[in-house]
This record gives sequence, C-alpha cells and structure tokens, in this order.
Amino acid sequence: MWDTQCVSDPGAHPPGWVRERNNVKTKVSATVEERLVEFLDALPGQSRSEKLEFVLERYQKLQTELDLRQKLAVYYEDDEERSDREGWELTVAESQWRE
Repeated sequence: MWDTQCVSDPGAHPPGWVRERNNVKTKVSATVEERLVEFLDALPGQSRSEKLEFVLERYQKLQTELDLRQKLAVYYEDDEERSDREGWELTVAESQWRE
C-alpha cells in the first residue's frame, strides 16, 4: 500500500511536491564485513534498520541520477562520439571476460 505524504518544510522541496513512500517493510538478515557494520553504526539514526534504509535510498537516488545522465549523454552525443564510445565499451566488456 502506498502512502502519499506532503512535505511540510517549504524550504526542503518545491511547493506542491509530494513524496510517495512504501510503508510495507520486509525484515532482512545479512552477513557483512565488520568494517561495513562499523560504517553503518557511525551514521546518524536511531537503529541499524533506519541507517541501512537511508544508505539504500541514497544509493538508489544516485543510481537513478547516473542512469539519467548516461541517457542524456547518449542523446546529445554525435555519431562520431557514439561510435567511439561504443568501441570503448566493447573493448572493456571483452577485457572483463578475459580476466
């Protein structure tokens, strides 16, 4: 079930901005390196769950932005740039399979 909540802080987001949140939570158990647990524990927040959710949401936001930037770059590049990029991508992909 999706809950739509308006943000009350007018300085945080543009007027009329609406944030959708999924209120259904799933319990996750994970085994991770101690250094990552220490990093998580050092973050502000009340619980590891809250901290991990923050980190994952931040990562998801950054990944979405990166995907958009890549799509925009492809849209605005000319044919010569596209051909050069595709050649390098093929070279990198082939070298990764050889390792």
